[in-house]
Amino acid sequence: ENDTLLISLEGNRYIYEFSREGEIISDKSEPAGKTGATFNGLEEVEYFYFAGDFGKGLGLVDGEENVVIPAIYDKITAPFDDRIVAKRSDGGLGVGTARIFDNEGNIISDKFHIIEFMELPDGRFIGIAYCAGIESQTAVVCRDENGEIMEKGWRFIDKDGKELSEPFETDDFNTIQKGGITPGEYMINAADENGNETEINISDYAFER
Repeated sequence: ENDTLLISLEGNRYIYEFSREGEIISDKSEPAGKTGATFNGLEEVEYFYFAGDFGKGLGLVDGEENVVIPAIYDKITAPFDDRIVAKRSDGGLGVGTARIFDNEGNIISDKFHIIEFMELPDGRFIGIAYCAGIESQTAVVCRDENGEIMEKGWRFIDKDGKELSEPFETDDFNTIQKGGITPGEYMINAADENGNETEINISDYAFER
């Protein structure tokens, strides 16, 4: 089996593959800078802070190379033409930091660990957000506008991150994210903070683009 060496230098990543005899079999580079992706007219850039899998940061710059969103995120999406969502994992955990920005780089919401926007079959959208809870050992605890620790669970949100529902737990969002709902089938199984099972009609929290 061949050995691989990863090196980061000035934001670039270099990958070398060696034979068992120590000879370089292949080498390639992943340079810092623009990736070719654009979001709402802004260009995505990447920077390798270290060479491992979690070492890359993504951000956005404008046409004059000004930084609009710093290159510290794992994934960037633009669910709406005036909103950008940037996410960063907390090491190997499934949650981290999720923020909603406007197109000028102003933070609209930074309260949650996970933020997702999904289009329903009827063309409307739902927004969901998650706080992992203080016992989850995440690096950053979810706090509201008053600095109070937020309750664990999912909640529906609007495009600005405003909460539209009380927190709840559910396993159904994996199905929703994979397109497992059809027109008229908007019910999900959930449990409230006391563990009481209920059904939620997600259509009640849907909004137009």
